Amino acid sequence: MTNTTGSVYELRIPTSSERFKYRFKPLTDEELDDFFRIAETAIGTFKWKVAIGHDHMSPFYRGVRDWGGIAERFDEAGLEAFVFYDEDPDNKGVPRPRTLAYEKMVVPLIAEAGRLRKENTELKTRMERLESRMVLLEERAA
Repeated sequence: MTNTTGSVYELRIPTSSERFKYRFKPLTDEELDDFFRIAETAIGTFKWKVAIGHDHMSPFYRGVRDWGGIAERFDEAGLEAFVFYDEDPDNKGVPRPRTLAYEKMVVPLIAEAGRLRKENTELKTRMERLESRMVLLEERAA
């Protein structure tokens, strides 16, 4: 399988070291929103059209309900970073989505968990302030 540049993916140890990266920037709220908007419609349950495994016990057996995503929908939405492509393009020379890079989907999930944690902390603080004000108002009214 190939990535968007056409190079073949090889089995390798992934790296998260800054030594191998440049121009790093945190994911924006807009980027996270785009990912989740697509994920909401491109990930679901389905049944396999063909048998991929060796026997009926295979999780990829024809007609068996499974969970997963549609690589073409991620590709069409411009989320190529989550798509692996066939080595050979279609008859028009366009790369054909093959599968999703599920391991990369952890990244926006971690970022979203951080965003939700921050929002939760802010809401707790706001609620505590409102509760304190409510206690004061109740005391004045009594």
